[in-house]
Amino acid sequence: MTSAKPQLVTPQVMPQSQAGLRAAVRCWHVREWPLNDQAAWAAGLVVGDPFDDPTYSENLSAPTVGKVRKGYGRWLDFLERHELLDHAEPPLARVTRRRIVRYLHDLKSAGNADATLIGRIVELTMALKILVPGAKVDWIKRPTGPTIYAALPKIQRHLFVPDTGVLVAKALDKMNELDPGSVDRRYALVAFRDAVLVAVFAMRARRLRAMAGIRVGKELIWRDDRFWIDLPPELVKTKKPDSFSLPAVLTPYVQRYLHEVRPALLNGHRSDGMWIGIGGEMLGYKGVQQSFTRTTGRWFEVGFGPHRCRHAATTTAALQMPEAPGLGARMLGRWKSGAPLAL
Repeated sequence: MTSAKPQLVTPQVMPQSQAGLRAAVRCWHVREWPLNDQAAWAAGLVVGDPFDDPTYSENLSAPTVGKVRKGYGRWLDFLERHELLDHAEPPLARVTRRRIVRYLHDLKSAGNADATLIGRIVELTMALKILVPGAKVDWIKRPTGPTIYAALPKIQRHLFVPDTGVLVAKALDKMNELDPGSVDRRYALVAFRDAVLVAVFAMRARRLRAMAGIRVGKELIWRDDRFWIDLPPELVKTKKPDSFSLPAVLTPYVQRYLHEVRPALLNGHRSDGMWIGIGGEMLGYKGVQQSFTRTTGRWFEVGFGPHRCRHAATTTAALQMPEAPGLGARMLGRWKSGAPLAL
């Protein structure tokens, strides 16, 4: 007699309310992991011999490694809360089909979307490939037979996606009305910076990590009477350089930001970062994301992150220029020829 196969169904009884479960769950930091896991993680991230095949982690970007680390920390938190975590047990021994199904129920009970469930399972799989090099763990993505991706309906949430033209017009209006020399100078400086930030994202729709890493005089340069952004492979998801100009309409605003607003934000500090915080430091990935979301929340009463500009770019291009089907892809940096888009 065979045991019943675990099923991917929503549990009828939740151990706690969704709000309570959300408050209880967290992603463990590496320093909280079992000592064996910490050692295995550190070893898995070591760069291998340049004459050998690259290790699994060498093919992953730093942000991806960060996501995988958080995902594994979430798995450990699940095990601990359900009294399933044995610190002396090897990482791979803790993973069973029934535990994976129970983990999915736990994620669902916490109110996570189906896409998040899929992401957490992928992160766990990738983490184990770092922790246990050579381990065959892809079965984790299909604990009951079909893949997690096929088993879940992946109901998409409604997204507020403004037209690119609306985003740009709003940004230009804000920059025109702001006076960095006003009485409330601190607010005006930050608001002008954020308007430039939104305009650049809206009109060129590149990824957050790439745009957050721009440095003046390195990625951002003046060439052929306009500003250009030359992204090196390490800032691009495809690992290929990406070069594009900023529209001429933005030139006076970017110049004002660089010559007046940015130096005021630096306030004597030194940084080559394009986006500068109120304390004189480079904003970085999280700072850019938070600034963008805060700004759009004020403008539209619905805050959204910079990645939404990519949705907006493809939608706007398809609606306004149906005779140019490749335009949206070119704006997103996917045009196969690699030629820059210089509108």
